[in-house]
Amino acid sequence: MLVPNKSTTTGTMQCFKAFSFFNIFFRRKAKIIDGVAMAKDIKNEVKGEVDEMVAAGLRPPHLTAVIVGDDPASHTYVKNKMKAATYTG
Repeated sequence: MLVPNKSTTTGTMQCFKAFSFFNIFFRRKAKIIDGVAMAKDIKNEVKGEVDEMVAAGLRPPHLTAVIVGDDPASHTYVKNKMKAATYTG
């Protein structure tokens, strides 16, 4: 029969204290982000930069896509990229 002695109890407490210290100081809480709002902010920022470029007399950027094959997912991807590029300028 194993009876805990002082050294076993102390070792367990030290381990528990170290684990508590780790949780308090090194463990980060999850931060919930809104991806849709973040994407909208990025698009608006890019749109502003493109507007500044055009106002300065530069040509606006242009997106061209070449689709090889007939994968419906590729068509959807390119359609969405073209839509985003049209919005940003």
